[in-house]
Formats: sequence, structure tokens, C-alpha cells
Amino acid sequence: MANFSDQLPTLKSFGFESPSLLIDAAICDLLAAVSHFSDEDFDTDWLNLSENELEFIVIELLKALTEQLKGETLRLLLQKIRLDDFEFLKEMKEDF
Repeated sequence: MANFSDQLPTLKSFGFESPSLLIDAAICDLLAAVSHFSDEDFDTDWLNLSENELEFIVIELLKALTEQLKGETLRLLLQKIRLDDFEFLKEMKEDF
């Protein structure tokens, strides 16, 4: 069984040496959100997730997001960046 990451181009093929701190932080935030998630359908504490289970869930969430990408969503995000003149990115980078 091939890994999800084996099916994707490498960061270097896009001109990146490694993920940025912001990307790392966003993935860590997702891991934290899933590891502490609780609602009527799913309670992480009650289910006592293993590290492998948590990792699998996060990978599957990222795969689902990747598969559901839409041009409209990307366009709206780019528009937000350009209209805000990158202010939110500047603020995020100040945290690092």
C-alpha cells in the first residue's frame, strides 16, 4: 500500500526546501484540535486515541481537503490575501 505522501509531488518540485513555520503550525493546530475534539458524535478523551489513530485521522482529513479543492475557494482565499494586503500573514509571522 502506497503512502499518501508517495502519491504527491515533493515540495522541492514546487521550489520549496521545507514547509514554512506557518504550515507546520497549522498542521500542529489541526493535530491539537483533533486530539482535544469532543461533540455528541466523537469524544477523543473517551475514545482514548492512540498516536497512530490520531495521525491517520489527520492524514485522512488532509486527503479529503485535497480531494475537495475548488477553484472558487482558492480564488476567494487569494482575494482575501490580496485585499488584506497580507496583513493577517504579517500578524501570524510576528508570532514566530
